[in-house]
Amino acid sequence: MRQKMEMKAFMAHVTKLLQLPEQALWEHIEFILDENDFVSVDEIHEGTAEIASEYSDGDFYVESRPSTNRVAACLKYHNDMISNVESKPTTLHEHLCGQLAFCDMSTRLQDFSKFLIYNLDPNGTLQIPLSEIVFDYEGEIRMDEAEHALVEIQKMDPPGVGASDGKERLLLQLSDDMVHRNILDTLIRYHFEDLTDERLPLAAQKTGYSIELIQQAMSELRYHVNPFPGRQFEERTERRINPDVEAFQNDDGQWTVKLLRPAPEFMKIHTKYEEILGNSASKQTKDHIRKEVGKVKWTIDCIQMGRETLRCVAQAIVYHQSSFLESGPNYIRPLRMQEVADQIGVNLSTVSRTVSDRWIETPQGLFPLRRFFVRSTKTYSGKIIARELALNAIQDLVDNEDKSNPLSDDQLDAQLAQLGFSLSRRTVTKYRTMADIPPSSRRRRY
Repeated sequence: MRQKMEMKAFMAHVTKLLQLPEQALWEHIEFILDENDFVSVDEIHEGTAEIASEYSDGDFYVESRPSTNRVAACLKYHNDMISNVESKPTTLHEHLCGQLAFCDMSTRLQDFSKFLIYNLDPNGTLQIPLSEIVFDYEGEIRMDEAEHALVEIQKMDPPGVGASDGKERLLLQLSDDMVHRNILDTLIRYHFEDLTDERLPLAAQKTGYSIELIQQAMSELRYHVNPFPGRQFEERTERRINPDVEAFQNDDGQWTVKLLRPAPEFMKIHTKYEEILGNSASKQTKDHIRKEVGKVKWTIDCIQMGRETLRCVAQAIVYHQSSFLESGPNYIRPLRMQEVADQIGVNLSTVSRTVSDRWIETPQGLFPLRRFFVRSTKTYSGKIIARELALNAIQDLVDNEDKSNPLSDDQLDAQLAQLGFSLSRRTVTKYRTMADIPPSSRRRRY
């Protein structure tokens, strides 16, 4: 029973480590080294080197100092991680608060304005009713003062912030120097749904404007107005993707993989604690030392198992997706995680955790491992194909269609059949919706 409980705890620890990104894994190891006085770093393993296999339960090695090259390699690895993180950009809320100093308002009103600004969503939209914000504000503020503060915020850069919805965001950005300002004001204020649904003939009928005039006004709107003014301040942490695995063909032409990330440091027991383990030490002291050293060995074993699981999962993927690796994305095969799990003898959840945020370098480029798991669809002829291929084919047909006479779902179905995709019209409609492609009536351009 005890052995079963220990194995369960061990697998739980493996599962936890499988979910850790590479940098977090190194931080976890550093934490162990900081917390555990019984171990020291032996060496830094580069490339695909595995943790030393000669480590056994009864062996304790003499402390050794890592070489200059090994220390340099470790520092370079961690510095590369730091260099991939850019400085934090200014947020929309900080940008707006910085403009309050130029507004003609009292300190008390500026304090409320800051509170109001931080209630805007990342797009700069005020989705919460102003009355609720006034109610939640801890200071004293009248409703007319709150309305004045909101008007001042709506005058700030970028134009369109402080609006309550998409329609108001556009109206706030209309300027007097726009040629079609009055026409756009009418269209947005009273016929917004017709514009968003591309019902230009209906808008023309309601307003008396010609379709050509509405199109000219819409072109000016697209040029001058940003429907999402806050997006330029979205926090984006650009990071260089370092692959975890590389796929390549060996001399026999078989696809295989190798791990690219460095293995964790191999840890050793300090010499002084090896001496304490001598006969002069009490049983309590020996038990405590063995327990602490056992924790370290347990972590090493967990990391070893996690790396081996990653290698096995990646190897199974390249076995199934060799056509993709040789000829490109158009030759991807349907593949479920359960197939890989059954092949290597692990649970489905283990495969899912293993491929999470893991990348593979291939002759076709750098891809997340999840990219190779593709659902299937069945054609009229009974052929099983990757659903992704059908989705891409539909997208290509829509991208190249005549926008004045877009393809209906029946026409898409017919053209897909000519390309070798024998799908039902219902399936075509389903896949078009999955690809966020609107129906032909909303794709028409006049």
